[in-house]
Amino acid sequence: MNTSEKPRDVGGVELLMSNHQSLKAEIDAREDNFTSCISLGKELLSRNHYASAEITDKLVALNNHRQGVVQRWEERWENLQLILEVYQFGRDAAVAEAWLIAQEPYLMSTELGHTIDDVENLIKKHEAFEKSAAAQEERFSALERLTTFEIREMKRREEAEAEERARLEREEAERKAALEAASRPKEPDPASADRPDAGGAAIEERPGKTSKNS
Repeated sequence: MNTSEKPRDVGGVELLMSNHQSLKAEIDAREDNFTSCISLGKELLSRNHYASAEITDKLVALNNHRQGVVQRWEERWENLQLILEVYQFGRDAAVAEAWLIAQEPYLMSTELGHTIDDVENLIKKHEAFEKSAAAQEERFSALERLTTFEIREMKRREEAEAEERARLEREEAERKAALEAASRPKEPDPASADRPDAGGAAIEERPGKTSKNS
């Protein structure tokens, strides 16, 4: 399941999907063995087996490993389905393009016919072209529909853009709050207001010296 093999076309993807389904059948075939092992471990624990701690660790590890295998299988299967859609789109697009190219000489022709037979033959050719175009309509409509891969890619881009907008808005709000805090006048410290101002304190007069002549 961890293979990095990359298919080249629709047939290659379908082969990988078939092999992957065979692996799923093998996993399912071992389900009974897994269930029996888990049941035996739980039974031993219910009997207070002397190795209960080790049994518990083994059961947890076994269950985690099994869940990991199933999860990797599902992820690989989903990835193969996406790849198949992309290759099918490429194949259908190539067929549609080839059909359009094949019709160009007829559509660009200016021949109108010189006799009744010529005109009737041209009418028949045009009717055949209309039938062929109608048969190709479903193919062109299918090409206009978005694949699952494209839908997921669009959703991923939308989520990334939303996260980026949220980050910018958050940073702008923080910057605005910081500017408002910096421009707000600072309130005086109540403790400093209780202290006497050295510059405004009254200066006590010292008594003058008594004159000897008084």
